[in-house]
Amino acid sequence: MSFSSLLPPPQHSKDKDPEDKDLEAISAARSLIKPLLSGLQQRDDDPIATMLDAMPASKISFQDFIPLRQRNFKLEIPMPSQEEINETRNRTKEVFDKLLQKQISSHSSTAVHNKPSSSVITRDDNRRLEIVERKQDPLQPTRNKFKKTVAPVATEDVEVPIFHQVEEKKLTKEERAKWNIPSAVSNWKNPNGYTVSLEKRLQMDGRFSGSSSGQVTNINDKHMELSDALEKVDKEARRELAQRALQRRHAAEQEANNRQVKLEALKDKIRGTGNKVSKKSTVDRLKKLAYSRGEDISDKVALAAVNSSKQPDLDYDSRLFTKGGRSKKSESQVYDNPLFVQQDTDNIYRAKAARPDDNAVEATVEASVRRGPVEFTRATTEDSKTGNSSADSYGLKKQ
Repeated sequence: MSFSSLLPPPQHSKDKDPEDKDLEAISAARSLIKPLLSGLQQRDDDPIATMLDAMPASKISFQDFIPLRQRNFKLEIPMPSQEEINETRNRTKEVFDKLLQKQISSHSSTAVHNKPSSSVITRDDNRRLEIVERKQDPLQPTRNKFKKTVAPVATEDVEVPIFHQVEEKKLTKEERAKWNIPSAVSNWKNPNGYTVSLEKRLQMDGRFSGSSSGQVTNINDKHMELSDALEKVDKEARRELAQRALQRRHAAEQEANNRQVKLEALKDKIRGTGNKVSKKSTVDRLKKLAYSRGEDISDKVALAAVNSSKQPDLDYDSRLFTKGGRSKKSESQVYDNPLFVQQDTDNIYRAKAARPDDNAVEATVEASVRRGPVEFTRATTEDSKTGNSSADSYGLKKQ
């Protein structure tokens, strides 16, 4: 029996009865299984051979071994009804509820009765212990620390790779994204104080990365919206602070200007009052002073006081007051002080560093020594250079 025998007949062939097809299939199956049955019939003690011999050939059918689609290519399977769908749904829900209930019951507390030993004396004979499994935070970093294994230094000479130049091919954006390796984020150390976003931490965590368990962790888009909202609020707050600082600075400048204007006005007022007072004459001021004391002075007395105050002061030489009237020690003393008092004071001490070099002194002395009498030279003028006879011997021009 071959698969081609089960195919539909050709399009232009005569249709055969389906019963004839079944008979042909049965005969072909019998021809294939006949040698097997002949080998089994040789053994009388075999129960399978006995069962096949007792079974009538008309009841043996091989249609069950052929798939439904190959037996009838026009087979149509009806859709399930709503009642069947509801029944299947309820049975599935019951199975899931059992699994969830078992998972929830595992997290619940378990009561254990503990009976202490005879050596320990307690009030209660039995103790009831309630064991509760502590819930773990899914975002808590793992407690197992892994050490980085450093490869040992290669002692043997490493072969130098040979670089074969090939045509340069620019990488696409997708290829560059595949080569992108995220930076390592430590859960224990942060010496530089960097702020690492939550999605980056979850991406580096092996429990949520999906590499081992095959599950992919989807980050909610609300994280991005939250960060954008926080950044926007921060910018608005900074702008408001800058505006307030600018307003305070303008107010301080305005206050300083107002204070300066008030000081200038006060200074001008004081200057104007002083000028008015200074314009009054001395006689008027004396009369006002006497009137305030309850006295009365005439104009002559006031004028006399003014005239006496206008007398110039005599100037004296202050050096005359430093000399005593009896400074002479004897009648033979002509001068009050010795002649070379300052010279004796200067010769008391002379520093060695101020002493000039002997060679320099000798050169200076030789240059300053005059050898011979004083010689005078005739003055030369412009007229004498040009040969003008109007110039006299003393360099004077004649009119």
